[in-house]
Amino acid sequence: MFRGKQPAVHDPRLPSARRLLARATLEALPAATNWRAACAMVLMLGNDRAGDCAFAASLHFVGVITGNAGQPIVPDTASALQNYARYTGYDIATGADDNGTVILDKNKRWMSDGLIINQRAALDRLDGFAPIEPGDLATLRHVIANFGGAELGLGMPADAEDVFAAGRPWTDTSGAPSLGHDVCVVDFDGPDWFIIATWDRYQRASSAWVRKYMDEGFALLRRTWLRDNMRSPSGLTMAQLDEHIAELGGVLGLGAT
Repeated sequence: MFRGKQPAVHDPRLPSARRLLARATLEALPAATNWRAACAMVLMLGNDRAGDCAFAASLHFVGVITGNAGQPIVPDTASALQNYARYTGYDIATGADDNGTVILDKNKRWMSDGLIINQRAALDRLDGFAPIEPGDLATLRHVIANFGGAELGLGMPADAEDVFAAGRPWTDTSGAPSLGHDVCVVDFDGPDWFIIATWDRYQRASSAWVRKYMDEGFALLRRTWLRDNMRSPSGLTMAQLDEHIAELGGVLGLGAT
């Protein structure tokens, strides 16, 4: 399968997710989460023919959080490929310039320029994001529990696609990182497992596997994480969510609407 994540780029000016969580009033960490129940279908979104995984991951995230908030947006392949072309110059017709994406740059543009989602009349914009340090699985779990998921950049081992195709979880950490891939992590199951939306299903990955192959991660904050009662499925109120978004403001325009 095609992947398409370019090497990780880290910006030290950005407020970290760990700092955000330390300052925030958050719900207690549960033993497990099950956000995927509201978004049972994972679609390939063109990542079997193009390196648009960064946009597939973004749309998987949008599908999961809006599904849990009761106003589901179902991502589609055309939107994923249109965004990949719009952001990187990829040629949908010929497949030329299929060079992948820098996730940090994608998230900055997601905030400023928005993503095309053909189900929506307006461009979809991210409200804020914060980096998760590679290997910081405690922060990753808190981000998933409170904000409905997280984005994970991976340098996967060469056998990852074969293991996926065989229907086995990702557990073997003996291989060297080699394949750049971007995914949406939607759930964790106790201390030992994460559940990842990628390609055309939910894939289990051990905590040891994630710790070794994660080379970047992001908390993604969206006001569409709120239900009609202005409370998120994780229990955050609109005021709390806005407080967290504001905490990300002041650096490169993060948190601006």
